[in-house]
Amino acid sequence: MFLPIITALLTASIGGGILLTKVRYYFPFYLAGSIIGLTGSVLLYFSQVDTSLVQTCASAALVGAGSALYAQVGFSVIPSKIPTHRIGHAIGFLSTAQVFGGSVCVAIGETIVVSVAASKLAVILPGTPTVVLKNMVGGTSNSLFNSLTADIKGAVIRAIVDAIDKAYILGIVAGLVGIICTLFLPHERIAAKNGPKVCLLETGLILGGT
Repeated sequence: MFLPIITALLTASIGGGILLTKVRYYFPFYLAGSIIGLTGSVLLYFSQVDTSLVQTCASAALVGAGSALYAQVGFSVIPSKIPTHRIGHAIGFLSTAQVFGGSVCVAIGETIVVSVAASKLAVILPGTPTVVLKNMVGGTSNSLFNSLTADIKGAVIRAIVDAIDKAYILGIVAGLVGIICTLFLPHERIAAKNGPKVCLLETGLILGGT
C-alpha cells in the first residue's frame, strides 16, 4: 500500500520540478495536484473488501502523485515573493508546517481507524475487551481472529476496511480545501529577483533567472 504512494510521490516530485522549470507557472501545479489527490482519496474512500489490489494501488498512487506535484513548489516560490533576508525564515516555516501537518493528519487518521473499527467490532464481538479489539485492528490479535467462524471473520474484515475508508475523509477534505484555495492564487510566473538562479531545493534542479 505504501510502495505505490512512495513511488508516485518521488516520480511526481522530480517530474514536477522539471516541468516547473519549463512552464514557470506555479498555479497549475497546486490545482492539478489537489484534483489528483482528491480523486485518489475518493476512490480509496469507496473501496471495499472485494476491491482489486491493482485498483487500490492505483488510487494510492494518485494520492502520492497529487501531493508531490505541489509539495515542493513553495520552496521555489518563496525566493521570488519575499525579501532575501526573510527567505531562510520562510523556508523553515514551510518545512515545519509540512512536517507538523503530516504528523497531525497521521495521528487523526489512526485515531479514526482505531475508534471506528473498535466500535464496530464491539457489536460483532460483544463482551470482548476493548484492548483486544484494538489489538485486532492493529493485527496483533491473530489468535482471537483465527478462532472465529468464517462468517464472523468476514464481518470483522468488512468492519476494519470500512473504518480505514473513513480515514480518507481527511484526504478528501484536504483536496477540496486545496482546490478552493488555489482559485485565489495569482496566475503568474516564478520570477527570480535581480536575475539570480533560484534553486529548487528538494529536487536539485536549477531555475535560471530571466
